[in-house]
Amino acid sequence: MIRQKFPLRRFPELTLERVTFVKNSCLPISPENLQLHLVEGVNNDVILSSLITAGHFFLQLPMHMSYQSLYRLACIMNTVYNTTESPPLPDPQPDVVCVAPAHGGWYRAQILSVDEEAHTSHIKFLDYGGFLTVDNATLRQIRGDFLLLPFQAVECALANVVPAGGGTEWSEEAAQFVQVMTGQQTLQAQVYEYTDSGTPLVYLYCTQFYQSPSDPSGFETQVVLLNQELVSRGFAELVDTSQDDDQHEHTTATESS
Repeated sequence: MIRQKFPLRRFPELTLERVTFVKNSCLPISPENLQLHLVEGVNNDVILSSLITAGHFFLQLPMHMSYQSLYRLACIMNTVYNTTESPPLPDPQPDVVCVAPAHGGWYRAQILSVDEEAHTSHIKFLDYGGFLTVDNATLRQIRGDFLLLPFQAVECALANVVPAGGGTEWSEEAAQFVQVMTGQQTLQAQVYEYTDSGTPLVYLYCTQFYQSPSDPSGFETQVVLLNQELVSRGFAELVDTSQDDDQHEHTTATESS
């Protein structure tokens, strides 16, 4: 029955051989070593897979050779973890990579923090992005072969913009605007800098569709910088980077001398 659902031609990696779970699967695994990264100095073709706020989101790299294997991995994981044989995670700890349920499926996740009193864990989904607090009892150990595919979701933030009005929180209207601008299309991301924690700060380009002035029944397209569009629409303000640039030039000149 399993082979009928997962034919060998489409799922050659599913051999139906018994595979044991890693004994040390509860040990912390550094996602950084298994994580895909944006390439610096080029336009990266990306899709926005999870929107946290207007300035904080997760990107996937659909042109990466491993991306096509993500669907197969999801199908196999759902089959494995929808059984009573999948072992629970006995001792959830921060940084542990495990498997967690969400939206009717099972996904690779990293534990960010644990609430011992509530018996819950705050987790980050490693392939699609997003955060969730779940009961520890729902977490499962991850099989070693499920760690072969690189983690697909790259956590990013917009470069050189902050919420309008001098606040620290992005508005819901700004998030809705980003959702509309980025949905159902491939975007281009350029790495500008990194935060102290290593999160890429990016310029995000998207295609805007508008009615053609010469043909009322047709549409034209224009590539726009999302960072600038948020400023133009009043959702964000530009960050003055001149002092940082001057400091960088001064440091470079000092090192050269």
